Amino acid sequence: MNGIGCAFQGRVSRDGELKHTQGGTPMLTFSVVVHDAKAAEDAPPELVRVVAWGELAESLAGRLVRGTECYVEGRVKLSEWTDRDGAHRCGLNVSARVVQPMGQIGRPASGQAWRGRGAGPPEAGGLPEG
Repeated sequence: MNGIGCAFQGRVSRDGELKHTQGGTPMLTFSVVVHDAKAAEDAPPELVRVVAWGELAESLAGRLVRGTECYVEGRVKLSEWTDRDGAHRCGLNVSARVVQPMGQIGRPASGQAWRGRGAGPPEAGGLPEG
């Protein structure tokens, strides 16, 4: 698998939004606020955009709401898209392979993290607008 691997823990800053690609693949987008324990106390937190795909996206839909603490593993990806105003945009996001909501009732029966089969969509094209 190509890309830079990462793992982090933080709180969901906005409710997860489930969409489908043009090819019908489920895609859940959400953002996580991450505080750097080694940074100065007045340092602002980092906001990490996360995308989960397929079965992982469907299993997390409705569970990742603002304020939920979660652990994420995935790959950093550069995405390009056209926004609602027609402007070309690009940015970094994490294509999630593992997402574990922390301290939530309704975890998988085994107590393991929700895992996706892959860290990306089967079809090319990046993120849809919105």
